[in-house]
Amino acid sequence: MLIRGLERAAYFSARTLPQLFTAGRQMSAYCVLPEIGREIVGPSFVGRRALRDGASWSFLQGGASYSLHSTGRIIGSGGEKEVLSGTLTGPRGVQDVAILVNMLQSCFFDRLFFGGKKAEKQRQELDAKVAREERLLEEISGSEYVDRTSLVSPLHTEDGIVRVAPLARGSLETVLTGKITLPKALGILGDAARGLSFIHDREHVHSDIKPENILVSQGGRGMVTDIGCMGPLGSMEIGGTPGFQDPSRPTLDSKKPLLAKESDIYAFGLTILDVISPHEWSTTPEQRVLHLEIENLALTSIQANPLRRPTAREIAEELRRMDISAARL
Repeated sequence: MLIRGLERAAYFSARTLPQLFTAGRQMSAYCVLPEIGREIVGPSFVGRRALRDGASWSFLQGGASYSLHSTGRIIGSGGEKEVLSGTLTGPRGVQDVAILVNMLQSCFFDRLFFGGKKAEKQRQELDAKVAREERLLEEISGSEYVDRTSLVSPLHTEDGIVRVAPLARGSLETVLTGKITLPKALGILGDAARGLSFIHDREHVHSDIKPENILVSQGGRGMVTDIGCMGPLGSMEIGGTPGFQDPSRPTLDSKKPLLAKESDIYAFGLTILDVISPHEWSTTPEQRVLHLEIENLALTSIQANPLRRPTAREIAEELRRMDISAARL
């Protein structure tokens, strides 16, 4: 038995160790394995690491030559996504950009024992997701309050997909951590409400409204962003953020939630509360009255009966009125 075991070990070593060495040398940057048999898919992907190290790419699109450079500075992340700052050099000169990275969660054991089948499946899913988002962006095109600007077509790399967009000042959440006036906050919220109204007018539901998904442009305009969960009105919900999801949203017989405009309004009401709660703008009687009006608008938006909630257009109009009032105080 001992001899047979040693023969099997020798056979395994002769067949597997060269593959193991080669795969390990090629794939060492893909993931970290602190425990044998446990896959830890972390930040150390080849493409993501290169971008973090300040990689530069040159490519052609539409007959034009471009050069994309990453600064290596991470300005946002979530799920399988990561956003880095960078510059894009092209026909319009040099532009500051946000580099949106969707990387495949490939790992050492997948390449070694399964021929990369897991990575290939992930690529197909990611390609389908990006194609879906690009199609949705075309369907809701035409509003300056919806972030849909892509400076170049998606870049398909060996280990993921990279998209390039103009660099914004940040999300509403990050902007609010600094000093911001009440009129400016109301202006950003009003812009976002107009963007949401534009989406609703095209019979779509965003399905993931929250402070992080309201961008603030370099010019200070608010824009609704991240349409990964968006879909046509009445279609099945595919995602969202717990804590911002409407508990009264409609469901199918299978209890699967359906997309409804009122659910976006609920999330927008919570977003308004998130904006006004941490800030003390009520220093005069007039400001306190305005603060109560804003709070009442938010509470009306999250009331239990969806049919009694205001529309996105009505919220935009109210916020514009309040913005004018706040500027006079």
